[in-house]
Amino acid sequence: MQGYSIQRRLVTAMVLIQVMLAIVLVAFGLDQVRRQLVKAFDEKLHACALSVAALVRYSEDTPPTLVFESALVPHSTDPAHPDEFQITLSDGRVIARSAGAPPEWLKNNDPFPSPTFEHAGSTYRGMAIGSVPILDEEGTPTTPKQDLRVVYAAATAEMDRNVRNTAIYLVLGAALALALFTAVSVLSIRRGLKPLADLARSASSVSTENWKLEVPPEARSTAELQPLTLAMTAMLQSLQKAFRQQSEFMANAAHELKTPLAVLKSTLQSTLHKPRENAEYRQNIGDALNDVDRLEKLMHTMLRIARAENAPLKGSTANLAEIDVGISCQTAMMLARRYADSRGVEIRFSGPEEPVLVRAASEDLELVWANLLENAIRYSAEGACVLVQVATAGGNVQVEVLDEGPGIAEAELTRIFDRFHRSDSSRSRESGGYGLGLSIARAIVEAYRGRITAENRSPHGARLAVLLPLSSPPAGI
Repeated sequence: MQGYSIQRRLVTAMVLIQVMLAIVLVAFGLDQVRRQLVKAFDEKLHACALSVAALVRYSEDTPPTLVFESALVPHSTDPAHPDEFQITLSDGRVIARSAGAPPEWLKNNDPFPSPTFEHAGSTYRGMAIGSVPILDEEGTPTTPKQDLRVVYAAATAEMDRNVRNTAIYLVLGAALALALFTAVSVLSIRRGLKPLADLARSASSVSTENWKLEVPPEARSTAELQPLTLAMTAMLQSLQKAFRQQSEFMANAAHELKTPLAVLKSTLQSTLHKPRENAEYRQNIGDALNDVDRLEKLMHTMLRIARAENAPLKGSTANLAEIDVGISCQTAMMLARRYADSRGVEIRFSGPEEPVLVRAASEDLELVWANLLENAIRYSAEGACVLVQVATAGGNVQVEVLDEGPGIAEAELTRIFDRFHRSDSSRSRESGGYGLGLSIARAIVEAYRGRITAENRSPHGARLAVLLPLSSPPAGI
């Protein structure tokens, strides 16, 4: 498939525009020149008509008669195409006419239905002037005076030649200007696209080893490229973050899988090392099954968080039903109550009586509340209380989980939602999880276009808050 070239299209567009402009200018200029030449030609015809009319005079005879001084007729500027004229009195009598004057002039009082006509194989232009007085007053007869009517025509060959020459000069000038303008346009377009080419070369140097986009100075100072450079920078930062998270996820997952696999392998090797009693076999196989259960739980958790984090990229895949956030929270509290009772922690709920509806899958939100409750119960002392509060704020619903634990270290506030992060890294696998609960909660909340935050309470305890849009179609997860 042939590549799309912005430069080629811009140059083509500029050339087409300049060609059309040149055509318009040449046509307009040629029309104006022709108009001026025709105007000058008509003025010349008028002057020539008056000059031949001036050659009519009264004779010295008695009685005086009108005579025409034919010897004084001016010569035509084009010997190959002589001027033609005819002089008549107002009563129609012919006083004088040129040798080649068209015979139809004698029969037609209006010889020029069109000022341009064909005569003797050439193009002529003529005019008729009436009411021209006889200028020679000597020997004027006593009879009433009569005016002259002059018909005069001249060949347009010279004028047409001037028009053609002018057209040639205009076309040559326009072609020269077009070539010059095209060259300047090409250089200007190349110069204008140079920052984009420099930006492309700089972008080609970005790799998994080098995520920094070095924006050239010209691209940075070009207004049209600033949105692109900002978008590319933001995109690279997102890609770098996703790449780093993916690498960390793989490394942490491998680390988390390493221990239970090693324990499982050690248990099975120990079981096979020597003959044992049935009770010992059952005990070792039971331990191995517990380790397999932990591995299975870890795998399901990892798949769940991966599906939740990829959901925003897919967009909405179904029209989800509206669910009551309060009922969803109370369902999660029922599931967490056994764990809370085992640690001597009380769970309470506070929320509005009317339903607070959001569009989501009930199991997704119940998983969020369950993870938040588990985290709060784990860090609460015996006899403490964990409070779940539901309230509306504008077009959103806010769910808060408040505990009375020791709070969160300042250095941990920005990391507790990271995958495999555990604030107490020394916990045994019996007392702690994999550090994926809060990460799953964040992934699900963000998939529903929400936000989750954590902060410390005064004087002690932690507050984890979730903000979700009310009855808004979420991204399918």
